[in-house]
Amino acid sequence: EVMYLFDKALDATMKMLSYDSVQGKPCEESPFGEGVAKCLRFVQEKAEEHGFRTCYGDGYYVYAETGEGDLFGVLGHVDTVPYEGKWDADPLGEIKDGKIYGRGVLDDKGPMICCMYAAFQLLEEGYKPQYRLRFIFGGNEETGWKCIERYMEKEEKPVTGFCVALGVLFCATVVYGHKVVAKYVGHGWTAMYEFIMAVSIVVFACCSIGCW
Repeated sequence: EVMYLFDKALDATMKMLSYDSVQGKPCEESPFGEGVAKCLRFVQEKAEEHGFRTCYGDGYYVYAETGEGDLFGVLGHVDTVPYEGKWDADPLGEIKDGKIYGRGVLDDKGPMICCMYAAFQLLEEGYKPQYRLRFIFGGNEETGWKCIERYMEKEEKPVTGFCVALGVLFCATVVYGHKVVAKYVGHGWTAMYEFIMAVSIVVFACCSIGCW
C-alpha cells in the first residue's frame, strides 16, 4: 500500500484532537496549560516509539529528530483557538459522514501528524534522510509565539525545512529559496487528510529539496 500507516496516523490525529489545547492555566508540565502539555507529551511518545531522539522544551515545545547532518526542520503547533459557538460535531474530534471534525484538524494537529507518520513510513521502508530531520511542535502559536521564541533562544536552528498550516503544505529552503505549495480542493476532510499525508511522503522523498 502507498500509505500503510494512514490508519495509525488517523488514530493519532483523533487522539490529539481529543486534547483541549486552547491556552489554559499554567501547570507543572507547561506554561500554556494541561491540554498543550498532553499534546506535546503525546507526540514525543509516538516519536520515541519509532526511534526518534526527543527533547521536551519545558512545555513550550517538543522536538523529535532522526538522522545525521545539517538540520532540516518541519514546524507546526499543537495549540488551537477556542471553539465556542455551535458545532455540527464534537470540536474535540469526531468522524462524521466521511469527514473529520475538530479544532486543530487542519491547523496544525492533523498536518503535523501526517508529516510525522509519512516520515515513519519512509524510514520503515528503508529510506535514509540526507539531513538530520527534526519535527518541531510548538505550544503557543495562536496566542503569542512564545514557543518558537523559546526554541530559538535555546536550540539549534534548521538550515532548511518547511511548515504546515490550514491544510496547505508550504515547503521552503532557507538556503536556495525554493518554494512548493500544494493545495487540495475536494469533497470531505478525510480525503483532504489523505492527500496531505500523500503529499508529505512525496515531499520528503523529493530530490528537489534533497531530504531523502
